[in-house]
Order: sequence, then C-alpha cells, then structure tokens
Amino acid sequence: MAANEILSVQLTDNRDSAIHNQIGHEVSGMIAILEQNNDIHNLTVEDRARSVIVPSAPWYAWASVNTFQAGDTLVFNKETGQYGYAVVNDERKIVDLAACEVEGSRVIIKVLKLVAGVGTPLTGSEKTALDGFWSKYVTTGVFVQVVSQEGDEVDLKALIEVDTDIIGTDGVLVEDGTTRPVDVAITEFYTSYQSENDFNSTFYIQDVERAILAVNGVKNVVINACNIKPLGGSYVDVIASATRKYVPAAGWLKEDSLNPLSTNLTYQAG
Repeated sequence: MAANEILSVQLTDNRDSAIHNQIGHEVSGMIAILEQNNDIHNLTVEDRARSVIVPSAPWYAWASVNTFQAGDTLVFNKETGQYGYAVVNDERKIVDLAACEVEGSRVIIKVLKLVAGVGTPLTGSEKTALDGFWSKYVTTGVFVQVVSQEGDEVDLKALIEVDTDIIGTDGVLVEDGTTRPVDVAITEFYTSYQSENDFNSTFYIQDVERAILAVNGVKNVVINACNIKPLGGSYVDVIASATRKYVPAAGWLKEDSLNPLSTNLTYQAG
C-alpha cells in the first residue's frame, strides 16, 4: 500500500489511537493548560488590583500620620508590589496633624507635630524624611509637596469699643493693670489652628470678630484691615476678597511679628 493511502486510512480511522484523534487530544490538552494558566494570571491580576490603594486627599493625610515612620527605611514588598516598613513602630510616627489639598496631579500635604500639645513644624531632617517617604509611597505620576512651616502671619487692625470700667482705652484690663484680654483672645483664636480640630480650617473675618466680642468688657468691634501672609509670600487682603475668607498655606495662623496686636488695636469708650 502506498504511503499516501496509509495516511488516508489513518486520517479516516475513528479509533482513539488514530493520528488525527491523538493530535486532537494533544491540542485540547494544550488549550486546557493555557486556559488554566490564563485563569491563574487573571486571579493574580485581580488580587493585585484589589491590593492597590487608589489615593484620595484624606488618604494622603491619613498615611502621613498613621504610616510614615521617621528614621525607618521603606522596603519594597514583591508579593504586594508596594512599599512598607519591615517593622511597625508607633514611636517613630511623629506627624500628628495633617491635611491635604489636591490640585490636578499635584498633592499638597500640610503637617505638624505636637509639642506640649501645640502643633509645631517638623525639623529640617524630619521633613526631609517625610519627603523621601512620599517619593516612594506615592502613585507614579503624582507630585507630592510636603509643607511643614511657620504659620501664616495675620496683620489685623481693628477699632474696639469697650466698657472702660473693665478695659481701659489702652486695651489693658482695669482689674490687674497688665493683661490685654483682647490680645489674649485673638492669640488663642490663632493658636486653635494648631489643634487637631481646627488645623487647616478656613479663616473667616466673622470668626475673629466673634472671638473679640466674646471678651468681657467689649461692646463692639470693627475690623479695619486683615492682611495675611504665608511664609516667604505676599500679603492677601482678606477683607477686599469676594469671599472674605482665607485658607492658611501652612495650615495655621499666628500674629504678624512686624505688626503686633499691641499697636494694631485701637480702643474707645463705648
């Protein structure tokens, strides 16, 4: 029998041992293996996808407080495809206050640490460590700017009507002759921005007015000027702005060192 005739018989043979059946079994087996491998790959991709954190503004603030460890090195985890610390050490988590603002692909994280219960900027080395943390921990393509600096300075000028039996026209408390109660109230108002509840809160003119009016002996107040300047920046006229509000670049406020309250506030009998 010729070779082509033998092949023809084998190709038309319906037995399991026939060549075309053997080829079919082998191809089916290979397809099953490929499908199985593809399923495993898809499960791996899905598991990885579920483990990837999709950052949001609150998450950046949260991670600055709850994940960053000053002095420790981030380690890349091949299992999760993410950076983390080999050992979690809460004592090295030095950031206590954090807020985040997102501007397109730019993320601004404002942070402070608490010293004696008051928010204080990080030291130079501490901020450098936090910068390094975010250079690895953040999603590729996102630029993170860490801000930890002195508070925005407030140049506030006001005319205050007082009960001169309680507060003199020099702004001094009559009872003890030394305390300047309105100055104290305004300073405490600024200091509240260095607390967990008010860090990075929006400043409104009416809020400082209320703080002044709450002082015993004050009858009325007129804010004549309110200019606020971030560190290294220019003054912003809050009263002239359409909204009469201001978000501190540093997340907190303090008295303008060049324009102190002691000379900026004018008193008259009410």
